[in-house]
Amino acid sequence: MIIDQLFENKDYSASKLESKEYDSCVFKNCNFTEVDFAGVSFLSCEFVTCNFTSVQLKQTSFQEASFNECKMLGFSFDKCNSFLFSATFESCQLDYSNFSNYSIKTTIFKDCSLLGSVFTNANISQVVFDACDLKNAIFENTVAKKTDFTTARNYIIDPENNVLTKAKFITDGLPGLLVKYNLDLKR
Repeated sequence: MIIDQLFENKDYSASKLESKEYDSCVFKNCNFTEVDFAGVSFLSCEFVTCNFTSVQLKQTSFQEASFNECKMLGFSFDKCNSFLFSATFESCQLDYSNFSNYSIKTTIFKDCSLLGSVFTNANISQVVFDACDLKNAIFENTVAKKTDFTTARNYIIDPENNVLTKAKFITDGLPGLLVKYNLDLKR
């Protein structure tokens, strides 16, 4: 186990990490392109300006992790270990990420791009999408109880195929909930 270490300007591309457990570590400006994170556990770790392109995530664990300005295109959360998952994301590029069949309850996304991300059969209850772009994101059989979409944009969510109990929206976002009805809405 590696504890309380700073990893800065490291290129780990196409390699394996030196340990399977990291606790309270900070990774700044690290390149993890094509890294195999299988079975690796990150507890209370911070990732700043890191590149996670094409990483392998089989049973990877993130507990109390924070990601800031990270490139996480196509990140397969559905392959991660869901036990005790908790993370925050700020100014991250999470386009085409897969959250299918995964629970990310109470996760906070702030100023993130989630274009084309998949939330099929996911539990996103109490998640906050603060100023996030959800264009072409897929919500199907998603549980979104008390989820905050008030400052999110470009989402299309069918209330008949998702659980939206007490989810928060602003009136400007209502067209994204009514798309399937092909209504001509005016202001």
